[in-house]
Amino acid sequence: MCPDFANTPPLMASLDEVKRRIFSNEMFSVLQILEVPINEMANRQPLVALPRHEKIKFQVDPTFFEPSVGDQIVVREEVSRRLLIIGDNLAENHPDLSLGVFFAYRSAQTQRDKFYSERLKLQSAHPALSDPELDERTHILIAHPDAAAHPAGAAVDVTLLDSSGNSIDMGSQILKFDEAEKVAPFSEAISSAQMERRVLLRELMMVARFAPYNGEWWHFSFGDREWALFYGQSEAKFASCELPAHLQKKANTGKD
Repeated sequence: MCPDFANTPPLMASLDEVKRRIFSNEMFSVLQILEVPINEMANRQPLVALPRHEKIKFQVDPTFFEPSVGDQIVVREEVSRRLLIIGDNLAENHPDLSLGVFFAYRSAQTQRDKFYSERLKLQSAHPALSDPELDERTHILIAHPDAAAHPAGAAVDVTLLDSSGNSIDMGSQILKFDEAEKVAPFSEAISSAQMERRVLLRELMMVARFAPYNGEWWHFSFGDREWALFYGQSEAKFASCELPAHLQKKANTGKD
């Protein structure tokens, strides 16, 4: 079956379009996200392993969250296509930089386990919170399993790398929450130079029509429910899906 890219915005956004939205600091509630319908035809689009690109560096820790994918970056086919466009953009316009991709697909079960583990901690610390309040508070830290983009193959955690392949200073380390006050994209606890780098990363991702998540500077998604809300789309393309056997086997054996 051919991929369904119908009813999707063009591959690239103009810089003017991006600049109108780049400092948008919107955050969506779990209830808002869950109200977005899924396009079932688009959701049939397969998961794929992101091909190698000179300007996209895999920084995957196989033990982090989802060992079943090994050192692969597993995403939806259209997400892969858009990441490669970002690589081309870097090669042409920012030759000293690369995109470091740290994390992409995780299973729905892993998402549920992480979410409810964190929810139990919050419930223990704040027993007066209602169930909806617990869901919302937990969702800020790790997405609600029915709202999450990683299990849909729609999200990536990324940063910028220098010409030697080292992470540049973005104000805090990717996927690290020990300096929680620096994690939000527009944190006031970082320097102007660090902010400029975050804005550059955000611009690169948004030109390829990824949506930022304003709870974490490194998290971007395409095609999920939160993406649909950010861009005013009437429906999302992707929901949670299972890792195909051929990708799991490849991850477990290390074969190409």
